[in-house]
This record gives sequence, C-alpha cells and structure tokens, in this order.
Amino acid sequence: MLLNHAARDIRCYSVKLHCIVKQCLCHRNIRLASAAAVSICQYSLQSLTAVHQFAVTAKEQCEVLEGMHKKMIASYQQMAKYFCFDPKKYTVDEFFGDIKTFIDGFVVRSLSLLLNEK
Repeated sequence: MLLNHAARDIRCYSVKLHCIVKQCLCHRNIRLASAAAVSICQYSLQSLTAVHQFAVTAKEQCEVLEGMHKKMIASYQQMAKYFCFDPKKYTVDEFFGDIKTFIDGFVVRSLSLLLNEK
C-alpha cells in the first residue's frame, strides 16, 4: 500500500517537473524573442535560469528515485517469493516489523539459554 502511494507521488512529481521545465523554456524563449515579452514575463532571465536549473536537477533526482523505487519493489517481490507470502496482503512495514520482533525474541532467548548453561 505504501509502495503504491510512493510510486504515484513519484509519477506526479515527475509530471510536475516536466511541466516546470517546459514553462521555463517557454518563458526564456519569450524573453529573448521580443522586447514586448518583458511586460508579459514577470521574472528576470536570471531567476528563470535558476528555476530551470532547479527543475532539471529535480528531474534528475526524481529519475534516480524512480530507479531506486523499482529496485526496491523487485527486491521486496523476491523476498516475498523466498518467504512465501503475498506482497499485496503483507506490507513492507509489517514484514520488517515481524523480522525485528523475531530477531529481538531470538536474542533474548539465546542469552537466557547461555546464562542457564553457566
């Protein structure tokens, strides 16, 4: 469930960033095309360039996050196959919570057995 929300958010941000890049390029072309565009464009060329650079950087980071998300989904599906559970019914949070509970219980029981042997 959490993974689906993250994927949807990443796609949404990717679309928004693509729109920002297009708007920046459009505004820059208007600014350079004619002096009349100065009254239309309320931002200076420097601020548009800064916004454009930010949008390009953000888009690159968004692509990296999309790649990481795909890799995480693939890894989780491999773990689901290995541990024989349905990844749609058993969330990542539940899975790792159960693993932590098991490890904590295992450590406590192992220590108690070691102390009882002595």
